[in-house]
Amino acid sequence: MFIARILTWISYLSIFIAQTIAILLYFGGTMGKKVTMKDVAKLAGVSISSVSHVINKTRRVEEHTESAVLNAIGQLHFTPNILAQSLKGKRTRILGVIIADIREDFFAEVVKSIELNAAEKEYSVMLCDSEENIGMEKFYIDILLSKGVDGIIFAPVDTDDPYVNRIAPEIPFVQIDRKMTHYRSDFVGIDNADSAEVATRFLFAEGCENVGFIGYNNKVYTQKMRIEGYRTAVLAKGKKFDPSMVLKVEYHQESTIDIIKGFLHGPSPVDGIVCGTSNICWETVAAIDNLGLKIPENIKIVSYDDSKWFNFLKYPISVVLQPTEAIGRLAVDLVIDRTENRGDDTKRQIILDAELLIRR
Repeated sequence: MFIARILTWISYLSIFIAQTIAILLYFGGTMGKKVTMKDVAKLAGVSISSVSHVINKTRRVEEHTESAVLNAIGQLHFTPNILAQSLKGKRTRILGVIIADIREDFFAEVVKSIELNAAEKEYSVMLCDSEENIGMEKFYIDILLSKGVDGIIFAPVDTDDPYVNRIAPEIPFVQIDRKMTHYRSDFVGIDNADSAEVATRFLFAEGCENVGFIGYNNKVYTQKMRIEGYRTAVLAKGKKFDPSMVLKVEYHQESTIDIIKGFLHGPSPVDGIVCGTSNICWETVAAIDNLGLKIPENIKIVSYDDSKWFNFLKYPISVVLQPTEAIGRLAVDLVIDRTENRGDDTKRQIILDAELLIRR
């Protein structure tokens, strides 16, 4: 029995030694050696200059060449020496981006626009997701400042928190989608109040009598303004504004669908809903389906921000389209302009048009 165990352990040891030798042979004896640009070029079958152009974006290369280089970088786990590039005069220019929730369709599209437009101007992007948590937002701002980013684009969590006044004034900041009451900076977004008023008026025009609004709390600038727009449309209809027709839910709360079901079965049966985000719209549709109601026969919906899955629904959902590409592009232009031209201190406010996409 004892001899059998020894033989078994010898067998395991032999396998381990064989695997180790195979790994060493596979990597050509380069284990422990720092991977260089030359190694990447050799594996990709291209010149070292082509690798450099792909990494530093100093010149356009063919698509197949770029793909080969990126695949080689992934296989070799190559990391460019940013410090060495800086010492050679190739300082890496970085923009910090803090968004409120990457799970929202709106923010995902804006971030993609920011990345594409920043890359065209030879800036890298460091992305942070605050998850609608002001503590995380403050933490990420401190991190980005400590990393020496050239500028920051962010969607603030709390419109009334004054902490932002303590931000280093030498770093350009651009607010997107949301504004802070106590902080002056460049801003890019839409007229949230006007767009919500248009959405609410549309539901009234479609024959709805009891239109409600479902959004997040008033700390979020966009929701606060959208509720104001909804209120304006209700009063313009000749109705009394009823606060109970506005439901404020928490971000990604497990009980949200049940809360919305209770809202829809309130004292005044709701026959029209303006949803503050596409995620809220998803939860609202789930609540309506659970109640056995039908869209648009029982309830009509207008949501903010279109989503691919809207096109596959068996019922129509109209949406307020925000110009996400333009918001990202203009935010990059503003923050880079502040970075490279620091003379003018005038704060620029760019308000873009939103479009109501009607589905019947």
